[in-house]
Amino acid sequence: TYSAIMSTWGQRCDTIHFLTDAMVGGELNGDHISFTNNNGEEETTKPYWEYPPETFPSNVKFINMTRTWECPPTYNKRTGRTEQKVCRHIWEKMWRSWVYVDEHHKNDAEWFCKIDYDTFFFPDNFKYYVRDVKDWDPVGEHHYFGHVIQHRSRKDAPMVVGASACWSRKTLGGIAQVYREMPKGSKKGERGK
Repeated sequence: TYSAIMSTWGQRCDTIHFLTDAMVGGELNGDHISFTNNNGEEETTKPYWEYPPETFPSNVKFINMTRTWECPPTYNKRTGRTEQKVCRHIWEKMWRSWVYVDEHHKNDAEWFCKIDYDTFFFPDNFKYYVRDVKDWDPVGEHHYFGHVIQHRSRKDAPMVVGASACWSRKTLGGIAQVYREMPKGSKKGERGK
């Protein structure tokens, strides 16, 4: 995925970062990430910091995206057993990612876009739209766009979701502050930070 993006639309971005979980490889299995080796034995992957230096490109950023509480038990077709798994949730990934970008890359760009790995993005069209068509000020004005939904009913405030969502620098700063201050639910471990 990294190579496909970097060899196509990624090279037309002014700056690009890939945000991923701190654990590398395999699938979530119980409370750890694992994979099956060539002998059919389960092996646990390791955190990125245990890999040799220069293993990952410098624009790949690792963030802890695993919640500390357990999800409901699920049936594992491979083993034929019901298993308890650690909960991994897209919302956790999103708010942590936006806070990370605000804290580490806010001054690197005027616009910030979350693009799913299976989405083809046209940076030149995006730049043309926000600069030439709309003439938006990304530093002084709040702007965000993407696919708009209302989460539970038409009475709810709309949210921007989907394969891509883009925010001006001013919006990034504002929403990152909201995410830092929002109630976090569990106060244990990483989730409470």
